Amino acid sequence: MDFLQSRNLLIGRETAATDDRGNVLGRRAICICTKSDIAEDGAIERLQESCSYPLEFFRISVESGAGVEELPGRLFETLRIIRVYAKPPGKRPDMGEPFTLPTGSTIMDLAAAVHRQLAENLRFARIWGTGVYDGQNAPRNHILHDKDIVELHF
Repeated sequence: MDFLQSRNLLIGRETAATDDRGNVLGRRAICICTKSDIAEDGAIERLQESCSYPLEFFRISVESGAGVEELPGRLFETLRIIRVYAKPPGKRPDMGEPFTLPTGSTIMDLAAAVHRQLAENLRFARIWGTGVYDGQNAPRNHILHDKDIVELHF
């Protein structure tokens, strides 16, 4: 914590502190507690009590597998970003390299991330994912969710 403070990386989601350029210094943070399978009973609770920062303590054990699958999703939640996969019309989606966008992004935000000039020419989009029927046409202002697949038509 002293290291983070010395570099002006104050931990706090809603801190009002700024640097000399006006950049907000508060950062979202998560404490990943590794080897939680061999930690003494109550060790993590004592750690939480001794920490004066608003951290989430996430338990993980590579040995037992506890928390391993949940960690990437938890990190994306903490960072407030989502992964969106692009699907070229008539082809399979590229599940290897998602676009990362802030939570609350829309189809137009995705189109702009693909190419700013193309976004102006977006005719419609089809979507596969949360809260929609597979392949459903979606309006430009449709809010995307983590792991949605979007087919943009220009």
